[in-house]
Parts: sequence; C-alpha cells; structure tokens
Amino acid sequence: MHSEQHEIDEAVRLFRALGNASRISLLLELMEQPHSVSDLAERVGLTQPLTSQHLRVMADRGLVASTREGRTVIYRLADRHVVHVLNDALIHVNEPAPGITTDTSHQEGIDHGNH
Repeated sequence: MHSEQHEIDEAVRLFRALGNASRISLLLELMEQPHSVSDLAERVGLTQPLTSQHLRVMADRGLVASTREGRTVIYRLADRHVVHVLNDALIHVNEPAPGITTDTSHQEGIDHGNH
C-alpha cells in the first residue's frame, strides 16, 4: 500500500501542476517546439515574470526542462507522457463517449448513497 499511496500522491502533484489554464497553454506551445520565455509569454498572452513562474512550477514537477543559449533560456517538454495526458484531456472534453449520460441514477449496481 505504501508504494501505491506514493504513486497517488505523485499523481495529485502532477494534476495540481496541470490544473491551471496558463500552464496548459504553455505546455501546448511546448508540444510544438521549444521556446524562450519571452516567446512563450507573447504566444499565450502572459507577462514574462508570470510565464517564468509557471515554468518553474512545471520544472519542479519534471514536466519541462531548460537550456541556456547565451542570455536566452529555452524551455522544452521534459516528459513526453504529458502530451498523452493533455491530448486525452482535450479529447475527453470535446468528444463525450456515445451512450454515456451525466445522469447515472438509473445505472444498476452503482451505489449513489441514496438508501
């Protein structure tokens, strides 16, 4: 159970890092190609300091990495798995599965706490 709890805790940390629209926008830009902080800020409409702050959060989670090219810091995705997570999330919100409804009260075998 200990290792399973650790994995759950790490998943929670990952989703916290992804739980921000600006960070998702930045990751979507980085999915295309590496960018400098100033380029990312311009592309997503944020200030450079705020962009840097978001990038630090994602770097701490191992989602992005940076390299210095002279005075410019270039960011790239550090974990390609995040591409799958983001793509699946976007598919999920755009294409609900056929036959799935939001009202599950009629499904048998599901305990909704209504006794």
